[in-house]
Amino acid sequence: MSREGWGGALGRLDGVSTLLPDRGLFLYAYVRKEAVLSSQIEGTRSSLSDLLLFELDETPGVSLDDVAEVSSRPRGHVREPLLYLSLYLNQHRARYYELLDTVRRDGDWEAWLAFFLEGVRESADGAVSTAQSLDILFGEDRERVVPVGRRAGATASSPTTATSPP
Repeated sequence: MSREGWGGALGRLDGVSTLLPDRGLFLYAYVRKEAVLSSQIEGTRSSLSDLLLFELDETPGVSLDDVAEVSSRPRGHVREPLLYLSLYLNQHRARYYELLDTVRRDGDWEAWLAFFLEGVRESADGAVSTAQSLDILFGEDRERVVPVGRRAGATASSPTTATSPP
């Protein structure tokens, strides 16, 4: 994979991050999704729904130990990452392990790096698409909320306050 492929995807991700009306909410969702997916690679059975129920003090549908482990993972992440590879690695798990074995056995780092960089490109493109979709949804919500607020005599503030993480 060329540097333009994965480098361009990272550039688009960096650029689109400025469109996010609430970067914290975007990061909250992505960090939790990443925690669930990376935990599933290691064998836990928690889903994103289970994690969110647990964080809202509700009862998840799986072992509390699994969900508690997943819930503790986001604390270990860096300050504001926007790129998460666990979905890609989970979707291509067999190839991931095959390439790791090839590195261990034959020292073939090039194939593993090409696989990894394709994951960077695919993950960055997915995050860009998600951010663009969120931007459209927030814009549509704002268009619906502002007129209602004016009719009610209230000042229209950002509709993002209802979307804050728990």
